[in-house]
Amino acid sequence: MIEAMYRCMKSVFVAMLLSVYATQTALAQPTPTQLQPPTHHVDYEFRRITSTRQLSDGTLLVVDGYANDIVAIDWSELSARVVGRKGRGPGEYLEVNRIFPWFGDSSILEDPNTRRWILMGPDRVLDAMNPTGEYAVQISLAGYDASGRHVEVHPFKTVKPPGWVAAPPLFMAAESLLVVARMESTRRSDTVAIIAGEYGGIARHTKSVPEGKMNFMVSAPFAAADQAYLFFDGWVAIARRHPYRVDWVSPTGQHVRDKPLPFEAVPVDARQKQAFLNRKYTGGLQGKFTADEMPSWPKVLPPFQRQALVPLASGAIAVERTLNPLQPGRYYDIVDRTGRLAQRLVMPSSQRIVGFGDGVVYTVSIDDDELETIQRHPWP
Repeated sequence: MIEAMYRCMKSVFVAMLLSVYATQTALAQPTPTQLQPPTHHVDYEFRRITSTRQLSDGTLLVVDGYANDIVAIDWSELSARVVGRKGRGPGEYLEVNRIFPWFGDSSILEDPNTRRWILMGPDRVLDAMNPTGEYAVQISLAGYDASGRHVEVHPFKTVKPPGWVAAPPLFMAAESLLVVARMESTRRSDTVAIIAGEYGGIARHTKSVPEGKMNFMVSAPFAAADQAYLFFDGWVAIARRHPYRVDWVSPTGQHVRDKPLPFEAVPVDARQKQAFLNRKYTGGLQGKFTADEMPSWPKVLPPFQRQALVPLASGAIAVERTLNPLQPGRYYDIVDRTGRLAQRLVMPSSQRIVGFGDGVVYTVSIDDDELETIQRHPWP
């Protein structure tokens, strides 16, 4: 039944997706390929999967960043169960977003609400740690490696938005970010790279909602910073927007950079702006904001958005490209460790990739209520 549904969607979308893509004129763009049909599907609804981690027995740990849940998927039984408890005590967490591999089947998760990192076993939270002490600025974990080193990203140069007393040490106000590698055993810190931040302006608005008046702090549409990811073998991938490329840093600090990746500039016109507002502000906020109330708009769609990097078991990195609301299809660029585009994937806009494992890739299907269900496909 799953395969039949997949083939039905495929027949509707494939010709349209490929014909649209064939009209693009960017140089050296490979023909997009598609995933094989899914072999397993779990009937469990997620609000928004933000990260996954495959364990040695095939169990998949899924982080639902919107529901704030950690869910273990057993593919042999096609079952799902919530693991971990919410709270401030031992074995608990307040907020989770991304999960990174650690030793064996242990994992590290960010808990930005309590400014801790959570150590998790296969089915429970084990401990919490804060290896960098009290944070003076926002900080984002980019991964751990087998040597005990971790990479973190935090604001470097920030801007004081109009009407603010000072420049806040926040990602949304950062023009640049610092990527730092820290060795916990020796307390040594090394700068890996300085990358572009997401700041494009911040606007404040007061809107009427059913509960009364509410103040909103609005950042620039399509805002996204350059991004970094540390693999467990010590390699760091750095995705850059201008020009669009993926740089690599080896465990010994050698930088690997290739030419920019193929990029088709899509103008952000009035239709793009309205499509963004319709997708961003839904429910009671539908129609509350206009394009002129945004602090700024980019001239073209950026190559990727926030949390665009998905690591592959092979050591390559997948970059989720910015979704064009006026064209069908969601695209992923798979970039190898030379910085070259190895493959481009395409799928319906109602699907997206949430993780790779050994010989498998995990995707979700998104329904009209924005709820997600997960499935497993063979890979490659």
